[in-house]
Amino acid sequence: MHQSPCCALWMVAGWLVAGCVDPGAKLDAFHARKLASQAQDSGAPDAGPEGDGGPKGTLPSPAQLEGRYLFVVSTVLSPKKPILSVLEVKAVQKGARIELMQRDRQVSAKDRQTFVGPFGPWRSAVVQADGSYSTGSFDILTLGEANAVQPGVESSSTLEFTGKLPLTPAGEPEEPLAFWCGKANGVLTQPLMLSLDGSTYTVMRIVDPAAFPSPVINCAQEPAEPL
Repeated sequence: MHQSPCCALWMVAGWLVAGCVDPGAKLDAFHARKLASQAQDSGAPDAGPEGDGGPKGTLPSPAQLEGRYLFVVSTVLSPKKPILSVLEVKAVQKGARIELMQRDRQVSAKDRQTFVGPFGPWRSAVVQADGSYSTGSFDILTLGEANAVQPGVESSSTLEFTGKLPLTPAGEPEEPLAFWCGKANGVLTQPLMLSLDGSTYTVMRIVDPAAFPSPVINCAQEPAEPL
């Protein structure tokens, strides 16, 4: 399979992965208000049943979804040292479902703010009416400049990402989505062959392009390790 020079939405960290943004920076007012409640509703599709009444709310609208996010991928090999990228998201309503289109650009491990290389190609995933989705497996190339543990080391992997967008409860206003999260399973193929099953990822809206939100590595909002 063809490997993108940049990680797409469903990118995985490599063998040893990059660090996080400044841990001293606080989430802005937008994240402080919305991240916790959306994290509670988000997660992998097997996180639990919605109940006999079906989905507890409606899918976020395309307008709620579109924008730029910090994409944080935490592998089982080095969970506290996630690799970061900036994710650009577009969305199209498809009946009761939504097609998500994403492309991303890796972030330098040296300052966690500077882009590495160009944006990768657009990828898409269909979100079901209950918010769940799966990307299917695809190949990813992680650039050496994005590797904080071993700078300059590139890695290749094949992963499938699953997740669940938080639903908008009936009667609540449609605010921009601040956060969602999920699981990643697959294998590292270079420089070693290792399982990556059980890895996690989060997607955090960027409000200020000059100051990314402090990254968390899973649906429980566990913070990433400081630089």
